[in-house]
Amino acid sequence: HTIDFINSRANPSYVWCKSFTPPEDFDLKPLEARDDLPIELLAELIGSKKEILFCEGEHSGDDYQIYSVLFSDKYTIRPVGGHRNVIQYTRSFNNVQTIHGNKAIGIIDGDFYNIEQINKYKKDDIYVLPFNAIEMLLLEEKVILNLLNELHPKCEAEEKLMLFKNKFFKKAKCR
Repeated sequence: HTIDFINSRANPSYVWCKSFTPPEDFDLKPLEARDDLPIELLAELIGSKKEILFCEGEHSGDDYQIYSVLFSDKYTIRPVGGHRNVIQYTRSFNNVQTIHGNKAIGIIDGDFYNIEQINKYKKDDIYVLPFNAIEMLLLEEKVILNLLNELHPKCEAEEKLMLFKNKFFKKAKCR
């Protein structure tokens, strides 16, 4: 069944079919409600064959779109709103690995964290971007050059980037 169907039932009980050997050998595990991880989210992710990547944002947002392009071959990408949810859900999902046998990582925006906080998060498989938002990745010079090289010969791509930078900074100084 789909999660929407399950969630439309009154007071559903969640049971994970961990394995099935025909014709009648089921390994069923009841899922319990948790304060730190919504049962609906756990039910949605528990059967994933891939590891889970929690990110900020919504399914229609840039975070989800970019991470899906970069990581969907290895991870089930799940946007969960703000950075606090990413941190909480990553820790909680990993704390119940004995139930589901899977692993989660989280990626949060840079937001001016100090190195101590970044290292603390890393121990919990939560990674902090080296910039404030994932969209800023698209402004990295290496990314721009790779894109321009796809569209133009290499010498022309570097020339176009330098022309853009000169015009940009000239215009920025005038303001």
